[in-house]
Amino acid sequence: MQAQYLAGVLSAFAVSYVGIGASFCLQNLIERDAPKLTFGLHSVALGVCAIAVAVYRASETDTYWIWTVATGAELLAVALMLHFALLFSRSAAVRRVAPVVYAVTAVLEAANLWRGLARPAGAARDGGPGWVLAHGAVRVTPLGCLAWMLASVAFLATAALLARTVRRGRREAVGPLVGSLVATAIWCHDTLVVLGAVDGHWLGPLASAVLVVSVADAYLFRHARLSRDLQRDYVQLRDAQRELRRKEHLTSIGELAAVVAHEIRNPLAIISNSVAGLRRRHLPDDEKETLMRILGEESTRLNALISNLLTYARPVVPKPQQASIRELLRRTMLSTSSKGPLEFEITVDTEAELVSVDPSLLRHVLDNLVDNAGHAMSWRGTVQIAVRAAKKRNLRGVSISVRDRGDGMNAEVCARAKNPFFTTRPTGTGLGLAIVDRIIEAHGGELTIQSAVGLGTTAAVFIPDADADAVGADKKSVRVLP
Repeated sequence: MQAQYLAGVLSAFAVSYVGIGASFCLQNLIERDAPKLTFGLHSVALGVCAIAVAVYRASETDTYWIWTVATGAELLAVALMLHFALLFSRSAAVRRVAPVVYAVTAVLEAANLWRGLARPAGAARDGGPGWVLAHGAVRVTPLGCLAWMLASVAFLATAALLARTVRRGRREAVGPLVGSLVATAIWCHDTLVVLGAVDGHWLGPLASAVLVVSVADAYLFRHARLSRDLQRDYVQLRDAQRELRRKEHLTSIGELAAVVAHEIRNPLAIISNSVAGLRRRHLPDDEKETLMRILGEESTRLNALISNLLTYARPVVPKPQQASIRELLRRTMLSTSSKGPLEFEITVDTEAELVSVDPSLLRHVLDNLVDNAGHAMSWRGTVQIAVRAAKKRNLRGVSISVRDRGDGMNAEVCARAKNPFFTTRPTGTGLGLAIVDRIIEAHGGELTIQSAVGLGTTAAVFIPDADADAVGADKKSVRVLP
């Protein structure tokens, strides 16, 4: 009963060893971390050893081959433990020492297979040092005693390497150091048992339990610290990006002064000439009507320019509330109906129809994107608008794409499309997409533009939902052809 109970305990340890080892080996596939891989293999080897000892303890007959497997796994685990300590401590001698360690281990493994470390129970009658396992005595040969002493040296070297790592200021090595000291003490006890110096039971599979747990905890604490440092660095980076954007905005405002001087001077010159013409006597009615029309157009142009400049210079502070994308699109279509026979093909996901955003700012975005699409097609043709539920950077929201079939843009023009004051239209201010980009950025979203000459342009915005839980769960789509 006691043997079966001990076998059950060893089986539990074996499952833990294999689980921890497999986890570290899988992490190595992602991080390419040699110490983690070595430690993972060490834990798997301990698991194999614990399984073999559990089977040996629960066996009703002497199965010496199981004892051979346990010894072989334990020898490999000791070699991997020392290799891990060399890697973990960043020792410069790892390239020289590790091959020697594995060479000695290979020799001992060969001797183990040929019964050079211990002999079956029947051979114990010859006398000599040995200890009693489950069902009889296993005699340890002089080479086996040497192997156990070498393993003790490996444990002591592991503790020394970890102690030096702690002295160098690496706090994450404190736990493994304590675990290695406990494991060393247990292993030295087993060595004395093997040499016949003391009576007792073999605690080999349990000796490394504290070391395995302590190393695993050290990596967990290390990851927790790195996660905390990464979060702190992320906050600092975010603040730096905000400051950089603020300075870039101030720089843009500096450019604004030069652009304002250029953009306003031309309409004012035209207005001045028109006023001078209107002052002439005996001016024909048709010329007077033309000059009055020019005054109106240039006044409208100036008003639009000033409005865009004020919008661009004003800080964007969204005030989210529940808004219907479909209703905002309907208003945009009504506002553009007088500009030309433009048609719309709109697809809206039901779950994306309601979203928590600033309605007035989103309406401004839609007006600008549709206006650009209309100009690209000379206000003739069909604009395709698709509204989909989307997720980016773990943020749920909506994606709105506006596609036209205009002339499109080349790569250079497309790359500069969001730059303030850049425009390809003679009467444009170059602030439409810049304002859209600022609004989307203020919402925490993203504006992307894809275009090809002769194929048209697709402008897509992603806007996070300020209240994602309010979005419906139905994913059916409806198509509207106004």
